[in-house]
Amino acid sequence: MKVKKTIKAKIVHLTKVKQKILEEEYDNLQRFLRGETVELYSANKQQAKRFYKKIKPNKEYPISISKDLLKVELQDTKIAEYWAKIPVKGKRAVYGLPLSLTAR
Repeated sequence: MKVKKTIKAKIVHLTKVKQKILEEEYDNLQRFLRGETVELYSANKQQAKRFYKKIKPNKEYPISISKDLLKVELQDTKIAEYWAKIPVKGKRAVYGLPLSLTAR
């Protein structure tokens, strides 16, 4: 029997530059799912092809990041206890995203 633990996370205290990069990646994913040719990180593109078989035209879909690409580190700082590194197109990754985690 396998034991699973779901952890919900949200990004807190985001800088304007990091927010712009993540919003651009998110917007490009939505455009990619509607059939447009856009600059999108290859792993995000593969995940989108794998998970989103039927696309509804007016619905927005989340970016799904595979566990081998998402790097979460424990760094006990004043801002947050955990930090993430998320890969995006155009840069190697968005570093230093403070996370607020909740375990279920």
